[in-house]
Amino acid sequence: MNETVKLQEILSKLNISEADLKKMIQEGKFPQPDKINNSVPIWSYAILENWIKNKDIQNDWVHQNDLDFL
Repeated sequence: MNETVKLQEILSKLNISEADLKKMIQEGKFPQPDKINNSVPIWSYAILENWIKNKDIQNDWVHQNDLDFL
């Protein structure tokens, strides 16, 4: 089973707006979501874990912001 994280959980944990998250995605600073029914964005835990492990700047930021959904 592939566990996923929904948009509202991401926004809550990152304490950012949906517009800010979309900007991060467009700038390549956050992983692209998968879509359910071509409209509902979700992220897999594996993708988010990989993003955290591979981004030094995000690693510092992630540790400071207690992202416990991972």
